[in-house]
Amino acid sequence: MRRLTLMLFIAAMTGCMADEDPVPGSGPATADIPAAVTPVTGSSVTVTPVADTPQTGAPKTEAACREAGGRWAAGGMRHRHLCFLPTPDAGKSCTAAGDCTGVCLAETGTCSAETPRFGCFAIFASDGARRTICVD
Repeated sequence: MRRLTLMLFIAAMTGCMADEDPVPGSGPATADIPAAVTPVTGSSVTVTPVADTPQTGAPKTEAACREAGGRWAAGGMRHRHLCFLPTPDAGKSCTAAGDCTGVCLAETGTCSAETPRFGCFAIFASDGARRTICVD
């Protein structure tokens, strides 16, 4: 019985190990990131991989990032370096996603200061509904 328990533990822990990033900054495959989870409270929380955040066209190098006025830093759970760009409407009042170039933060009713934004936070969706999302 101990041998079976040990084998199951090792198998479970192996599945939790992070793969090495073969090309720094290339980002994780999104197939291994769950699309959504439902917490115990029953409210809907959406998990969004960084590849799906509004970063299309963002500078891919530190020099290009700084030239665009961004901040080059590690982000997300895997701490990959990417460009955090300031949003032109930072702090503007908002009630729906379409009001902002970044995200409309439900806690303050204002547009985010930069994009991407990592972690779990409440936003106003495009229909104005309050949603909690987790972005990695």
